[in-house]
Amino acid sequence: MHGCALPRKKCAQNQKLRTNLRITPSRPFHDHNRSLRHLPADLLQTLQQRFGITRRRAANIARDQNAKVTSAINKQRQIETGLFEAEWVHSAGGKHPRASHVEAGRKKLRFDVREGALIDGERIWPGQKPNCRCSSRVILRGLSAFGVSL
Repeated sequence: MHGCALPRKKCAQNQKLRTNLRITPSRPFHDHNRSLRHLPADLLQTLQQRFGITRRRAANIARDQNAKVTSAINKQRQIETGLFEAEWVHSAGGKHPRASHVEAGRKKLRFDVREGALIDGERIWPGQKPNCRCSSRVILRGLSAFGVSL
């Protein structure tokens, strides 16, 4: 048992959101008009009302948390299916990309999904850092010799 009355993935999502609401930095979001349209209005309103924050900040938090939850779910699915090897994919999005993430993507840094990628002296997963839009590509053993990855 994982110590939660909810299904395992839902518990992971809830814990991630609670943790990350406390640490998501408040930064200006320059292209907010386009991105705000793609987020559910009730989520933005809930964040604004519950935490007393601006619509722009609520949109930033919602986008960031959605990326983190998606990353956590993908990681869990890969581990559960025995797919442990992946390579870092830089999103090439954002005005101020992290140089280490750009380099990891350029080098197609391979890492064990269970441990995370060693970047800047710490083990992290794509999408874990605030406003990180990176992802990973699963490496299928046996097929990678033929240049096949998912």
